[in-house]
Amino acid sequence: MKKKLNKILFFQLFFLPFVIYVPALAVNQVTGMNLYVAGSMVCVVCVFYTLIGGIKAVVHTDAWQIWIMFGSVVVVAVMGTYYLGGIGEVFDRASQGGRLKFFK
Repeated sequence: MKKKLNKILFFQLFFLPFVIYVPALAVNQVTGMNLYVAGSMVCVVCVFYTLIGGIKAVVHTDAWQIWIMFGSVVVVAVMGTYYLGGIGEVFDRASQGGRLKFFK
């Protein structure tokens, strides 16, 4: 029982503040909004959509977020390769920088 309580306390005291701080910091850097206002806004939005839609809303939000993240990675990789001059140029620059050494 004590281990379970310790895990819950660890989660509440150390993980959740990061969950609020990181998006608030992103909003602060993009908009210049006060960090405390941005953190409060993040809390309000999360509580609102959880109360209105329940856990189903949270799961749907997480699913959309995963698709958007994977799509963004693909778009950045494709655009970066295109603007650099093609896959050959990417490998040439990686080779020049010593980034293709897999085994020493």
